[in-house]
Amino acid sequence: MTPSSDLVVQIEQLSKIFRVGFWGKRVTAVDCLNLEVRTGEVFGFLGPNGAGKTTILKILMGLIYPTSGTARLFNLELGDPRAKTRLGFLPESPYFYDYLTSREFLGFYGHLFGLWGSVLDKRVDELLELVGMTHCSVPTSCTMPKCCAIGSR
Repeated sequence: MTPSSDLVVQIEQLSKIFRVGFWGKRVTAVDCLNLEVRTGEVFGFLGPNGAGKTTILKILMGLIYPTSGTARLFNLELGDPRAKTRLGFLPESPYFYDYLTSREFLGFYGHLFGLWGSVLDKRVDELLELVGMTHCSVPTSCTMPKCCAIGSR
């Protein structure tokens, strides 16, 4: 895989095989995918259920590992923290912890990305301000279901 400065996504021979059921039957979700997306291009995955669209995105996000092949994001290896800071992913069924306040929710994910202390607090404040939810700055003021309509989450 030859790095190129204008490549946002670079995938070569990417495959993912899952083992399912008691006997561990092999199910191929992605089979030898090759793909390049360059700066300024717009790309979307279209296909029926089970075609591997979400599997590819989960691999790119570092949520699961490929069985074989390679991929790079922004000219960086998968899993590189510098690439993760430039990614966003909203799955079809997002995972929310309904018992957390909006502040706690953002803090939780900030920790996952390596933010701590005053840096984390400042970033959470910025995000709450950005989306007009500063009223959620009081720790016990609102949990996700009380404070946020589904479209706001």
